[in-house]
Amino acid sequence: MTLSTLSQIAADRIKRDYVDAILHAAEVAEVFVDRVIVTLRKDRR
Repeated sequence: MTLSTLSQIAADRIKRDYVDAILHAAEVAEVFVDRVIVTLRKDRR
């Protein structure tokens, strides 16, 4: 799963605080997610 955000602060927080919860939610929903990748968007659209 790839997520994108506009700021490094948000990306770091997602990685630190939410990846385990995202993986758990995917497992409960029976959706295969091997890993979570957090990227930075360059434009603000």
